[in-house]
Amino acid sequence: MFLPKPGRTQKIGFMMPDPSRRFVDTPIEDEVQLHGIKIHFATNDERLRHRLLSLAPKAPGTDDCMFSLKIVVDGEEQDTSTPKPLSLHSFKVKSLGYITIGTLGFIAYDKTEHMAFSFVKSDLVIKDELFSCYFLPAFKSALKFATDHSD
Repeated sequence: MFLPKPGRTQKIGFMMPDPSRRFVDTPIEDEVQLHGIKIHFATNDERLRHRLLSLAPKAPGTDDCMFSLKIVVDGEEQDTSTPKPLSLHSFKVKSLGYITIGTLGFIAYDKTEHMAFSFVKSDLVIKDELFSCYFLPAFKSALKFATDHSD
């Protein structure tokens, strides 16, 4: 195994983002009813709250929440200097699933616990086309799988 000598730094050709910087408070909470499923969501971005509330009616004030979602919207916008097509990829392993949204976005969900966690770039919330073509299909797919009882 190669270890650098103490006191020497090793140069790396690219900078890895610090994953711990992605975890921020999600103080904005609300509930919506989508396809008959009550969804409790928390986010750090008021724009996303408005988007979700415009898609679905506010959920009635009952305690029987069926799905919980925490969405962190990264304030950095996508680098548009070199346009890259966004893509959606997904995989499932037993009760866990993961959907990538573009380069650094994802929704990870747990079917057993009926909960999900997501990081998305602000462009996916701000721009109508990106929201409806990428975030919304990924969100609906995660919701469908996480609440499916056909196993």
